[in-house]
Amino acid sequence: MATFALIHGGGGSAWDWHLVVPALEERGHDAVAVDLPSGTEAAGWRAYAGAVVEAVAGRRDGIDDVFYHDVPPQLAAEAKRRERDEAARALREPWPLDAWPETPTRYLLCRDDHMFRPAWARRHARERLGIEADEMDGGHYVSLSRPRELAERLDAYALRLR
Repeated sequence: MATFALIHGGGGSAWDWHLVVPALEERGHDAVAVDLPSGTEAAGWRAYAGAVVEAVAGRRDGIDDVFYHDVPPQLAAEAKRRERDEAARALREPWPLDAWPETPTRYLLCRDDHMFRPAWARRHARERLGIEADEMDGGHYVSLSRPRELAERLDAYALRLR
């Protein structure tokens, strides 16, 4: 599930969330109520952000919930060990083509993806590629959680092209 950093409003305190924290935890989430240094006159936005970072430090890594939630633990650990920084500018610059190339294209939507939710992915396939998404069960790392099912899908796509 998710990790929630619950931040109170002006004049409030972490206590404001004391009923919400256990309700979220009952649902399998990790929740931390943050006490902002609002009583300190010199506290600015950096101090507020620092209080949040300090409150959630050492909490369960939410990336597991997004990327690895349905991946066997040993494979998830190995995938995390092999992660690399994404420093290339490719993800920060606009797409260079005016239109998608004339090539057979499929969009395989994983219904259990916590990163790209199904409603968003369906809309993305339609609006960006002009196609309807195919769907299968599985999360963001479907290549680790359901490799055989994914291979079957890819094989079926290839057979249809022949």
